[in-house]
Amino acid sequence: MFPFIVQIAGTILFVLLATQMALLLFSTARQLFVQQAQRKIEGEIFHERLAMARLQRANKEASVSHWNGTRKFRIDQKVHECENVCSFYLSPHDQKPLPAFQPGLYLTFVLVVPNQS
Repeated sequence: MFPFIVQIAGTILFVLLATQMALLLFSTARQLFVQQAQRKIEGEIFHERLAMARLQRANKEASVSHWNGTRKFRIDQKVHECENVCSFYLSPHDQKPLPAFQPGLYLTFVLVVPNQS
């Protein structure tokens, strides 16, 4: 009778240990799943913040004037539109970009004309 009790106690002990191991494995797998989900969410937040920062930078660059004062330009093309009317196509001498067009902008020209003071 005593070996039978030891066998039952051993079986119960084995079942309890197996249950504890299964719960430990389940808990670990659950933690890994949660951590993976958190990393995914953090990555999405990072990409959204990065896109927002890029947009803010682009807006700031668009609003900043590319120069103050005078700037040298060269004539790339001269087109005779009709009698007494010509169109001049200019490009910046320093090859830097021009600001985006905005209504109300104007140009002031300083012309150096040969043989005139």
